[in-house]
Amino acid sequence: MLLECGKSKMNNAIRNWQTNWAAKGKKIFGPLIRRQNITAALDIGAGEIKFVSLDRDDPIATVIRYPMPEEALEGPLEEAVLTEILAQLVSDNGLTGTEVISFLDRDLVITRHVKLPKMRPSDLQQAILAEAANVAPQPLEELVVRHTVLGTEQRDHEQLVEVLFAAAPRDVIYSYYALLSRCGLVLTVLDLPAIALWRLYREELAVVGGITAILDVGAAGTILVLAREERLLFTRTLPVGGSLLVRSIADAYGVNLAEASRLLEHNSRVLSDRELPAASPAARQMDIALRNGLSELAREFRRSLEFYLAGNNGEEQLTGLILTGGTGKLPGFDLFLSEALGIPVQIIKPAVLEFSEPAVFDPSLAVACGLALREARR
Repeated sequence: MLLECGKSKMNNAIRNWQTNWAAKGKKIFGPLIRRQNITAALDIGAGEIKFVSLDRDDPIATVIRYPMPEEALEGPLEEAVLTEILAQLVSDNGLTGTEVISFLDRDLVITRHVKLPKMRPSDLQQAILAEAANVAPQPLEELVVRHTVLGTEQRDHEQLVEVLFAAAPRDVIYSYYALLSRCGLVLTVLDLPAIALWRLYREELAVVGGITAILDVGAAGTILVLAREERLLFTRTLPVGGSLLVRSIADAYGVNLAEASRLLEHNSRVLSDRELPAASPAARQMDIALRNGLSELAREFRRSLEFYLAGNNGEEQLTGLILTGGTGKLPGFDLFLSEALGIPVQIIKPAVLEFSEPAVFDPSLAVACGLALREARR
């Protein structure tokens, strides 16, 4: 394994990461080592760990889910605790030596969309490094910076290139590789969750006119992707997620976060205008608690959408939204968002995947499935 071969070889591997995304299955962070025929992805969430594997020749998904302890809802777990959980998952499911695609926590990676004058690739690389140096708290030599050109546009008499770049601390990448290695897994690729979502729904996006949003609402945060047909336009991570609902329920019912989480999972529903008149007092109380949290999430979404539209002359409007993430399974959430935003909101099974029995697709698997497709669709 690379770390066992010494830090210098790990440095060489990082320097050799590809700097551009492939035409199919784009990536920010490229390969670390040679891959096997099965492509697998690891999504470590606050609520549970999702492991999805695909055969490159036949993208039928096999899914393993492993619950996280309740204290994960209150903040990141200590590394020793996470290591024990991952090692148990690997041992229980015979995964030792499996090569995986994964991603770093959103707080550890800086991503930015920038528009720059068209220039030679070498000059563009230097311009991106300068942009990263302006926004990263660490010195540039301590970062791994990768970028992709999303497209070009003509503005006045100047041609601009639209670029998405990501920067992550080199020591954080080392640490994550070492963590997975101790648990018996081999990290081959780091990707961005937003790119995974875009990759997963490319077929659906290709047939839709206008701008479509993908909103992945997880326990700790929300990922927003905007696309026009197959072209990726904008990504952002919102600092709100299902934990907002947990806290809102805890406040409304006077219970701790663990009990509030159980109520959210088993006794929650956002009521529609049609359901409200006949709803019981208990159902109405839960509806009010949920709406308090969901309203904040909707406001964050609107702010990000307005930010994007303002930077693009506001000439286009959002025409639809695909809802994913564990919180996306909340009954009535899709209708709530549709009414709040005034657009169609759907939970869609991606056409590109089938699932081996007894697994079925649910919205919480979206990121892991999109990560696994990075290699299966090359």
